[in-house]
Amino acid sequence: MLAGKGFTISKPRAVPSRTSPPQIGQKVCLAGSLRPRFQVTASAAARSSSAVFGKIFNRKEELAALNEVFDDSPSELLIVLGPANCGKTKLLQEVKKDREFAQAVIGEGPPPILYLDCRGKDISSPKKFANAIRQLVIGDVGLKNWWAGIKIKLPGLELDLETIFEQAAGEPPMESIIDSLTTFLEATRPLPYKPVIIIDEANKLMRWSDDPGHIELKNLLDFFVRTTKQEHLGHFVLASSESFVIDFLEKEGLHTKQYVTQEIGDLATIDEAKQFIESLTLGEQGS
Repeated sequence: MLAGKGFTISKPRAVPSRTSPPQIGQKVCLAGSLRPRFQVTASAAARSSSAVFGKIFNRKEELAALNEVFDDSPSELLIVLGPANCGKTKLLQEVKKDREFAQAVIGEGPPPILYLDCRGKDISSPKKFANAIRQLVIGDVGLKNWWAGIKIKLPGLELDLETIFEQAAGEPPMESIIDSLTTFLEATRPLPYKPVIIIDEANKLMRWSDDPGHIELKNLLDFFVRTTKQEHLGHFVLASSESFVIDFLEKEGLHTKQYVTQEIGDLATIDEAKQFIESLTLGEQGS
């Protein structure tokens, strides 16, 4: 499970976490390795763990590793892949909760993670996607509270989030939301922690099949790359249960050097399998 190129934790976490991070120098992979391509597999036990308990199983290292990535400066678009019901979504939601926990403990710190679950949103067109992002930002109470605190620390920052993310009159929706996100991210440039935006079930972007949709998707991917790899302004994460989304995105113009992929895989060791079976037994005894 730790084969291939991993990544090394180079500094302790600067904000509180509900999980213990790996020791400095320890190589940690999210049930796989950071690499451009891989094969996705999952056992029946892994597929059932999330469904049985509604929680992630044995994901402490993965959770701490993702927190480390988001604490660091953005460098690439991150694509997280894993089979349905492997715990991928639950893991991403736990990372979001970690940020919320940090805010509750110290009252400041990294911005709340923006998490768009495309299962419950209609993003079948660029316009609907842009509206979903706009509603996500404006409706996030935690982000609003964080923004209010940041405005106090940065006297030159006067705009409200509602103003930044207001639909520009006469501007195409996708162009408008990219401009809004750029303004928001530029405003946070002086801060040590960068915003994180997770788009779960990003394979739904493949529905943009018409010619204008292809152009809008390419513009969106260019924005993701520019924001992460070139400007280092924010983290963008595309999560999917469909491994072929990689081929689709590459056909739309995403280059292999512009992103890293991460697999959320199955139970890879005997010890993990034993722990999982024991947890199933305890669950049955308690029911």
